[in-house]
Amino acid sequence: MATLWAQGLRSGPKLAFLSDGEDSIRSLQWHLSPRAQHVLDWFHLAMRLQRLRQLLVGLTHLDTAVGTQMQTALERTKWSLWHGKPKQAYDRFREVEWRIWQVGSRYPKFSALARAVNEFQRYIDQNAHIIPDYGARWRAGQVISTAFIESLVNSLVAKRFAKKQSMQWTPQGAHLLLQVRTRTLNGDLASKFCKSYPDFSLADQPVHQHPMAA
Repeated sequence: MATLWAQGLRSGPKLAFLSDGEDSIRSLQWHLSPRAQHVLDWFHLAMRLQRLRQLLVGLTHLDTAVGTQMQTALERTKWSLWHGKPKQAYDRFREVEWRIWQVGSRYPKFSALARAVNEFQRYIDQNAHIIPDYGARWRAGQVISTAFIESLVNSLVAKRFAKKQSMQWTPQGAHLLLQVRTRTLNGDLASKFCKSYPDFSLADQPVHQHPMAA
């Protein structure tokens, strides 16, 4: 917490947290700044919708009528979520849940679809209170997604784990590097290092992060 304050965090209503809706991350954000605005990341919400859309493609080939009706219900669900209406979205999504039983075991991916439908319902129910009007935020120039950060991280990790790279990361090396980075940001790298090397006398220095690295 001290590190975040040193980086300029203030527990005010103008601060906005975006998260994927996972319980532990959401709880940490509320602990850090309960007065801030908490928003469910549209990127993660859209990815779950895309997963469901992909599962429905195969079902449409099996039963065109049912598959088309379910895809229409899914698009209506997405529209409601985009406009910040989680209750309406939940109600519209129930048509998807109801119609999957019309095909049942005839669909080879029925188990995967039923599981995805159940998980999505629970996801919306648990995060309804942090689903904003994404359309309004987007038109106002406010951030609704961390997709650009996710893309950067994924491309960097993929590049570093590539076998053709001369400086390739191993899973263990990447884990150790993350620990070093975390200790550096927390300002306790030197103290931890001194436990193994008592003669190490360099004091921890505050981290001044370049704005472009944020």
